[in-house]
Amino acid sequence: MREDAFVMIPSVVPREYGKKIGVYGLSVYTLLSTYANRDGRCFPSCSTMSGVLGIDERTIVKSLEILRDSGLIRID
Repeated sequence: MREDAFVMIPSVVPREYGKKIGVYGLSVYTLLSTYANRDGRCFPSCSTMSGVLGIDERTIVKSLEILRDSGLIRID
């Protein structure tokens, strides 16, 4: 990804899901968006996301589960 690149997330994510996914979930969702390719797929490790966000890996995993359970992401 280019250093000057930016991402947009659907406004429904913070407005409709914000309370359910919390600030960590929103941070993880936004970070996943920065890694997503044109098909919306991305493959950052939990370790990578932890390092970028300064959040422990257990919180990353829990956030991913909440995002999945909310229907915002799919984990293959």
